[in-house]
Amino acid sequence: PHMHAVKAGVRRLHDEIWKDAHGPIPDGHHIHHRDGNPLNNDLDTLECVDPRTHTRLHIDEDRREWMRGQAERVRPLTKEWHASDEG
Repeated sequence: PHMHAVKAGVRRLHDEIWKDAHGPIPDGHHIHHRDGNPLNNDLDTLECVDPRTHTRLHIDEDRREWMRGQAERVRPLTKEWHASDEG
């Protein structure tokens, strides 16, 4: 893990870690947690992206999570259906 000194009162630690390693964040860009874990601020998990890409990445993550939840909710019903005469 990378250790970085960060001044007190900084709200977005991942931004400060990125800036410490790479310099200023370009105007309008965001620092994204590639692993989806906002508590993991290891430099290897961070990337600088434009706002449109950042939004798309989060929508994709949310969609995958929703689909996993749907599969968990439907799985018992599909087992029941396949065991029925209709299935």
